Amino acid sequence: FGGSVLDENGEAQFTDPDSGGYRAAEWMVGALTEGLVAPGSINVTDSQGQQTLMAQGQVASTFSDYSGTVGTLYDVPASSTVVGKVRYLPTPGVDGPAANLSNPDGIGIPKQAKYPDAAAKFIEWFTSQQQQTDFAGVNGPEKAYTGYP
Repeated sequence: FGGSVLDENGEAQFTDPDSGGYRAAEWMVGALTEGLVAPGSINVTDSQGQQTLMAQGQVASTFSDYSGTVGTLYDVPASSTVVGKVRYLPTPGVDGPAANLSNPDGIGIPKQAKYPDAAAKFIEWFTSQQQQTDFAGVNGPEKAYTGYP
């Protein structure tokens, strides 16, 4: 809805009725009160619970899920009943797709590492485009790094 929920200092950006965060919250409350969203769907406490519901076909959609979860969870037969039935759509916004949440990870070599050259080679392999593509499940669930969207 054209804004962010928190500013760079972690302060709320959704108290002004003209703000994007306020308008998004208003839309979400309206979706609940108008019956678009079932009341039980708002009690999920974390992303793992939400993703489990999605993988078991208990919910039809989730906002702001990670695109990689399709290949690493929803398309993995051992963990999902919706294999091949879920696809990622960018989160809608006022003027087109909105930015999504990210959860970037870091990988590094401790200065006291016994084999820093080997660690560097591992990092090169792990972060390579081919490995990241495999980990995301693009080349099949047998290559997916489950739980690693």
